[in-house]
Amino acid sequence: MRRRGAARRHIASVLVRIVRSATSPSMTIALARLLGIESLRGRDTLSVAERRSILVLRSDGIGDVIMTGPFLRELRRTAPDARITLVVAPRSLNFVEMCPYVDHVLSVEIPPPKTSVETWWRPLSRRAAAISVARRHFRRKGYDLALVPRWGVDHHEASVLAYLSGAAERVGYSEHVSSQREKRNQGYDRFFTLLIHDRSVKHEVERNLGLLSALQVKPSDGALESWLSSGDTEFANRVLASGGAAPIVAIGPGAGSSTRMWPINRFVEVGRWVKDRGGSLVVVGGAGDEPLGEELGRSVGGRVLDLTNKATLRETTAVLKRCSMFCGNDTGPMHLAAAAGIPVLEVSCHPRGGDDLHPNSPRRFAPWGVPHRILQPEQPADGCNAGCRASAPHCILNVPVAAVIHEMGSLLEERYVGGTNASSSSEAGSPDS
Repeated sequence: MRRRGAARRHIASVLVRIVRSATSPSMTIALARLLGIESLRGRDTLSVAERRSILVLRSDGIGDVIMTGPFLRELRRTAPDARITLVVAPRSLNFVEMCPYVDHVLSVEIPPPKTSVETWWRPLSRRAAAISVARRHFRRKGYDLALVPRWGVDHHEASVLAYLSGAAERVGYSEHVSSQREKRNQGYDRFFTLLIHDRSVKHEVERNLGLLSALQVKPSDGALESWLSSGDTEFANRVLASGGAAPIVAIGPGAGSSTRMWPINRFVEVGRWVKDRGGSLVVVGGAGDEPLGEELGRSVGGRVLDLTNKATLRETTAVLKRCSMFCGNDTGPMHLAAAAGIPVLEVSCHPRGGDDLHPNSPRRFAPWGVPHRILQPEQPADGCNAGCRASAPHCILNVPVAAVIHEMGSLLEERYVGGTNASSSSEAGSPDS
């Protein structure tokens, strides 16, 4: 039995080494040259305003795409005559389909990374998908500038796609901006012609605009946007036709990982508080959030509109525009609420005093440009320090219901008396009276 176990571990180790070699930047560059799907042109000296064909690669999360709106607007302002192509994952396509700042939106499917340890073959699958995308969509397009705004670890092959696009100039953040990126994206700097080495703490909206600043562009506006069709507005009018009692509070109980999910029974308590004060609820979320919406509707009872996986991103945004505020986890709907321009209360799993550059840090991903509160654990839970390390709700359990209700009341009061505190935040230690 021990020999079998040792043999399996040896085989797994060999497979991992093979995959790492096959997906190394050197191998990717060599294969691209062999297949004729990359350009050997060197860096040019054209300014952004002189570009005629620009590729923007944003194949990561929905929230990341939402926070790229100001970047796209400032890029279009600087290069009004360029043909701009935006690459996103299928899950984000609906949000940007109406964006007036791009000429073409390309939806590409790259196998997403696992939240836990990945299987040995998945990196190879992602790299193969990237090469397939390049062969199918990028050949003979003549891009002269490819931009990758992502600062964090590139799990979605955006850096590879930039290289395979054949663009003469390829701009992105260096693998050395963080220790995690150095580990996960080793050698990726070879895919770019211009690298940005900014390791400072910034919000992701500022980070995106910082890429333009490195190209001598001076962004003038960082406001988020949403781009809706008449059908999206009609959807909101229809589902809210019954006239939900004010205030209408949107609840976002889901998240991309269990670590960032405040327990549903606590959202139920918040929902009952809203209902007891004559308000109504709208529950928003995507695929997989349906049980959470059902639980809220069943436990709160009455005046709960459940839209989990029943509305597109734009339809959800249209509904959010009619709400008084949003309360939820750090997730896509939270950023949709910010883009809709309503106050946001975020329940964060990131402990107060944790690493500001952590992927769950509100310093990077807080609601942007709207009145908001951020409820964080006052202290990390056992075993955590710089950030929550658990694969289930852990540090976030230290955010009490009383603190959330207190800050909701404060935000609603500001909303209805004309308050304009657009950047305030607080932690779980706030008084609850």
